[in-house]
Amino acid sequence: MNTRLPSTRPIVLAFALSLFGLAPLQAVASTASDLRYLVNRPSADAARELQQRGYQDVYVEQSSERNWHNWWNADAQDCLVASEQNGRYVAFQPTLAGDCTSHLESASSSKAGLVVAAGAAALIGAIAIANHNKHKQQKEEHQRDEQYQRGYDDGLAGRYGHNDDHTDEYRNGFNDGLRERNDSGYARRDGHGSHRGHFVDVSDLAGARAASGESALQDRGFYNIDGQKGWHRSYTSWWNPSARECVQVVTRNGRYDQVNVVSPGACG
Repeated sequence: MNTRLPSTRPIVLAFALSLFGLAPLQAVASTASDLRYLVNRPSADAARELQQRGYQDVYVEQSSERNWHNWWNADAQDCLVASEQNGRYVAFQPTLAGDCTSHLESASSSKAGLVVAAGAAALIGAIAIANHNKHKQQKEEHQRDEQYQRGYDDGLAGRYGHNDDHTDEYRNGFNDGLRERNDSGYARRDGHGSHRGHFVDVSDLAGARAASGESALQDRGFYNIDGQKGWHRSYTSWWNPSARECVQVVTRNGRYDQVNVVSPGACG
């Protein structure tokens, strides 16, 4: 295993910017799909192109068959993993910013001087703030989705008298569920997807092997509408048109790590 010391210029620049106030960092979509033209190019050529795009090679993990390079773009807050085999880059994969910044932090603390260390602390602090804000926003969105879902279920089941004491998201969900109940002549039945508007329980799929989980979702009336792969995990969205139910699945190490029913708009 081998590490490389990243260039100190981006870190010093970040420290200088911190003197005037760091602007909030924005999450930037990975450009891995834009780099497909570099696949099978000699490693030196691909590395030169990445550097021209503002990336720096912050970490490399070596094995007998291939090397894995972590490339970091501080301006775009973008981390890529490049797979190198036989002197060529054969694949690019987007991953979490922390997979790059953790190596930046380690290298800067052991090799850089006081000025560089202060700049690294400012950069890492800004990233931590951005990640905290992002996680907080995701948590709030998840809570709103849950409130909407509870309201929708109550409206769909005709459980009256509860929506006045809840949030706007709950009331919106309740009204949508009630409208669905009235429009479809809803009557609750047992079984999966046996009636239009009936929500399908998928909570038992958490922890299932990915292949088994996909088969179970298909048996329950779902079909896959979207998916993307991250580093160590993948994300898929499943839609059940009969139940008007959207399910988002996080797969990790070949198993369903999370299975969440979310707002139908997430599958729109």
